[in-house]
Amino acid sequence: MQPGPDLLLAMYAGMLRVRLFEERVRELFAGGRIPGFLHTSIGQEAIAVGVATALRADDYVLSTHRGHGHLVAKGGSLRGLMAELYGKANGICHGKGGTMHIADVSVGYLGANGVLAAGCVMAPGRASCASRSQFASLTACQMPLKFGLPSTFAGREPGPPGRVLAAD
Repeated sequence: MQPGPDLLLAMYAGMLRVRLFEERVRELFAGGRIPGFLHTSIGQEAIAVGVATALRADDYVLSTHRGHGHLVAKGGSLRGLMAELYGKANGICHGKGGTMHIADVSVGYLGANGVLAAGCVMAPGRASCASRSQFASLTACQMPLKFGLPSTFAGREPGPPGRVLAAD
């Protein structure tokens, strides 16, 4: 099924939103305005928006240390995310998460993790919990992996960009 022009335009707008947010964050960080360190998702906008577009509102996402784009694509608050990067109490994690440990359960974003591929362990657990309850949600993760649980793993490596493996 080919996406229609309205969906394509919305996806483009989503990718642009992620890119502009990340470019602004990078400028602020380079100017010394954002403390600590920074891991942007510049260049990964299509993955974040593509996966988020395929998800339902009650589906969940786990991410890696470059998770800003996934949160923005899933519908997270730009203001809350920016406040989090500044370490402010009104941030989505009350200023405690920083760039790598962001989460916003209200939009189904279970979090970013500084441990590479950690979401691949957590996503099947989340999916297993969902399959044992009345909630038949999907859990998306960045790294491809196959389990016998209702999860989808979308990622960049190993394999071509945008590769999606479903394990139902």
